[in-house]
Amino acid sequence: MALIHFGNVTKSYIMQEVLKGVTFSVGQGDRTALVGPNGCGKSTLLRILVGQEEPDGGTAAIIGGATVGYLAQENELDRDGTVYQAVLEVRPDLWELQTEVTRLEAEVASLQGAALDVATHAYADAIHHYQDAGGYEADAEVKVILAGLGFAGDELERPVRVLSGGQKTRVCLARLLFQQPHILVLDEPTNHLDLDATEWLERYLQSWNGTLLLVSHDRVFLDAVATEVVDLTGGVAAAYKGNYSQYVAQKELAEAQLQEAYERQQQEIA
Repeated sequence: MALIHFGNVTKSYIMQEVLKGVTFSVGQGDRTALVGPNGCGKSTLLRILVGQEEPDGGTAAIIGGATVGYLAQENELDRDGTVYQAVLEVRPDLWELQTEVTRLEAEVASLQGAALDVATHAYADAIHHYQDAGGYEADAEVKVILAGLGFAGDELERPVRVLSGGQKTRVCLARLLFQQPHILVLDEPTNHLDLDATEWLERYLQSWNGTLLLVSHDRVFLDAVATEVVDLTGGVAAAYKGNYSQYVAQKELAEAQLQEAYERQQQEIA
C-alpha cells in the first residue's frame, strides 16, 4: 500500500524549471532514496511533501493519515532544557509524568510528619503511573538513541542552547527516531554524523519497520539503507529497485541498451 504519492509535480524558480512532472509512489515499509545531480530538485521535493513549499502544478500526498517526521539539512532547536529533555518531550505524556515524579521526589526529601506521608503516597502513585505508561522503557530508549548519535554520559545534560548547529541537527534526528512517525523524511541525515554514528543509524534504519524517504550523497549509507532509488535527473522520476549500487548497474545497462538501439536505428536510416 502506498503511503506517499507524487503526481505530475512541477516546480520552477525564476526562469529555471526544476521539477518537470515528477510522478512516483512510496509504499508502506519502503526505504526510498532520491538521487540526482545538485540542483535537480531533491530537497525541493521533500519540502513540497511536508508542506514547506507549494508545487507549481501536480500533487504531493500523504495517504491514509500517516504521521510524518521531517529532518531538514539545517535545523534550529531554540529551546530551554537539556539534550535528554529535548528528546523525551516529544512524548508529552511521558514528559509530564516524569516531571511529576521528579517534583514529588524532591518533596519527599524535604518534608516531615503528616505532610511526608501524603507526599510519599502521591510519589508512589506517580511512579506507578509512570511505570504503566512505559516510562522506564522510554527512558532507556532515549538514552540508546542519543548514545548512538554521539550523546552519552554528561552530554545528556548539556543545555540545548549551547549546542552547535550540527549538534542541534543530531538532537532533531534523535527526536524523530524516538517519536516513531509512520514516515521519516530525511534530508542528508549523515551530514553531521561521524563514522560510528552513521553506522549506528544504518543499523537502526535497517531494522525499522516504518517508511523512509531520504536524500543523501553518502553512497555507502545508501547501499546499506535503501531498498529503492528514484533518479530525478532531468526533473523527472525514474524508479529502480534495490540499493544505490544496484541502481547504478541498472541505469548503466539501460543507457547502454538505449545507445545500442540508437546506433542500430542510425544504421537502418543510413
